[in-house]
Formats: sequence, structure tokens, C-alpha cells
Amino acid sequence: MLAWVVATPIALADGGCAPVCARFAEAVGVHDAMQAVARSGTRLVAVGSKGAVLVSDDAGVSWSRDPLPGRPPLIDAAACPDGRFYLLDFRRGVWARDDAGVWVRSAIDPGPAGRGEGRPPPRSLGLRCDPAGRLWAVGEDSSILRSDDGGGVWRAMYDDHSDRLLTAVGFVDDARVRVVGEFGSYLESDDGGASWHEGPRLPDDLYPHALHVAVDAVLWCVANTGLIYRLDPGADGWVREPAGTARALFGIAAVDGRLLAVGAGATALVRDPGGGAETPGWRALRLLPRRAAARDWRGLVALGDGAWLAVGEAGLASVPAAAAGRLSATPALGEMGPAGAPVTGIAP
Repeated sequence: MLAWVVATPIALADGGCAPVCARFAEAVGVHDAMQAVARSGTRLVAVGSKGAVLVSDDAGVSWSRDPLPGRPPLIDAAACPDGRFYLLDFRRGVWARDDAGVWVRSAIDPGPAGRGEGRPPPRSLGLRCDPAGRLWAVGEDSSILRSDDGGGVWRAMYDDHSDRLLTAVGFVDDARVRVVGEFGSYLESDDGGASWHEGPRLPDDLYPHALHVAVDAVLWCVANTGLIYRLDPGADGWVREPAGTARALFGIAAVDGRLLAVGAGATALVRDPGGGAETPGWRALRLLPRRAAARDWRGLVALGDGAWLAVGEAGLASVPAAAAGRLSATPALGEMGPAGAPVTGIAP
């Protein structure tokens, strides 16, 4: 049950950013270190690395805090088609609310068949729910795990056990699963995980941070040093799209026909439809004023009608649709105001 709740409307700081400003949620604490956000309908759930769970039932207008006992290091969140949310912690656990509304933890352990010889259960780094409502977790030892009962029982879907990290999973549909990982790894399954094959490798032994599967089945991957790669259906290899930044990118999502990517130094990039390899069209947004004390955005989610929400060490902020037109010649940087309060605005 809720330990305590503060329902707080999002506050606007005066950053000289008329006619629109990025809007920060005051419910976010200075030390929350937000890591991920998921959405189902108008409900949003954002998680932080010190057990912070923030919930909004009105698409980000107001937020309440629902912290977990023991302050577990939460690193990801997933929403399923039935409206349920699941939270991933770095200690091999997944959290879900029971019928009484209490967050309950289950261990992510595929049993002896899903472990390397003499190894503990693999640590999962990414969590997602597929269109059929099944949970998938990817991580250490090339592990690809699936739960068909909301995180109670896990089984290994891939038995490589090699010493590599798989970092993100996405779905074309409930049968076609796509996974990326370090050393440029890319795995495909077209039968719901029953069998796998190595797809085109990501160039330069890439360490990818996030994967987005577009509605046209195009895959998008973001990584360190501003790398963005695209894989078209049936293509023999990934295509790099210059992003105009050398900052690490940690999140990517579609927002009403546009692609948005976020990362280190409060970097935010937008790509309009129609860009290709010759004219990719990735451009920088300025979400925060001034170029000092920048912190990272770790993830983002669409809010509808062109608006979106970014989370990270910089805080938790919604960005109105009009902000997409406020472009900057350089990647966006942020700064923290007095006593750690976020300073907000979109540079004119």
C-alpha cells in the first residue's frame, strides 16, 4: 500500500521560454535518479534507482509517490496490454501490484536450465511486455527470459550462456521478437522465442542502450557517442544516421510520427518523417536553458497530441507539442537550480 502520497501538479519555472516551456514535476526528489517510464492509457509509471515510484493517472498533469520498501535500485518499467505495470530492479527481481494494490516482488530466476554452469541467475537489464501480454527480460550471460504469468515463473528462451550483455528487447508483433546487446549483437525470433538466429550485426561492436520497433517494422537503435542506427525490413545491414552529437543516447521513442531520442547532458534529438540515409534530419532540441551542470535523460514516452515526457537525473518533465519546433544549433544541455531544483525552459 502507499507509504505516503503527494499529488502535485507540474510546476512551470520562469526560464524565458515563451510561448512554451518544458514542465517539471515537483513530486520528483533531488536524489530520485529517475531511470525509466512506461505508459498505459492515461496512467504513467516512472521509476528511480533508489526505489522511487511515481504514478500519474492523468497523463502527467499530477503525480503521486509510491516508494518501494527497501529502496531497491529500479532500472526499467514495462506496461502490458491489460494495463498492468511491472518494474525491474537490479537485484534480479520484478515488482507488480497485487489485487490489494500492494507492490509485490518476485525473483527472476529461470532455474538451472537457464543459468550458465556454476553461475547465479542472470541479472536482467531490460524489461518489456509483448502484444500478447508476456513479460520478457534480457541481460547477463546472453539471457533472454520470458514469463507467461506476470513474473511468477520465468524460463530461458535462449541458451547461449556466453559472456555478453543483452540490453534491449522489442517486438514487431507477438511472434517476431528482436534483441540487441553488446559487441554489436542482434538476435531475431519469428516464432515467439522458440528459435533464434543472428541477424545483421550492429557496426563497430556497438553497445546499444535502447531499441525502438516502428510501426513499419523498421528498427532503431541508440548508443554511446551519439550513435543512431536503422535497420529496414529485409536489409542486409544497419545504416548509421548522423545525429550531430557525440553524447551518449539512452532512450528513443515515436511521438506522433516523429522520432525522439534523449541522452547525456539532457540531450534531446528529433527526427521528422521522411528523412533517409542522405538527409536523416536529426535535429537538437533545447529543453533547458543555459549550458551548465547538465544531467542525463534516461528515457521518454509519448503522451499524445505531440507531447512527450522525459525522465532521468535531470528530473521528470513533460514537453508540449509546440516545443518540437524550438530547435537548437547544438545539443540541449540542462542545469540544476538552487538546492537542486530543476531550472526549466526552452531556449528561444
